[in-house]
Amino acid sequence: MPGNRLAVAVGDVAGKGVAAALLMAQLSAFTRFCFAGEPDVKKALSGLNAVLSRTASSDRFVTFVAAVIDLGTFSATLVNAGHPPLLCRRGNRCDIEELG
Repeated sequence: MPGNRLAVAVGDVAGKGVAAALLMAQLSAFTRFCFAGEPDVKKALSGLNAVLSRTASSDRFVTFVAAVIDLGTFSATLVNAGHPPLLCRRGNRCDIEELG
């Protein structure tokens, strides 16, 4: 990504077979395009949603989560679109927190 950042994304497409595989291929390509061309994570995800909404059929949906990591500061921006809340365990501590 622009600005010495790395995006890690996980998506899940509803359905099985060729149609679901094609939608996942589109998701992969559109994700790379939207995140590479837009430095603002919120805008990149909004663009991804817009392009998927135009191209996917109404009987399909995608859940998606991404972490954008600034490699200079090691801070992360998390985005969640339909997945259960993210869980975080820090260092050697035993407690786990839910990220909202």
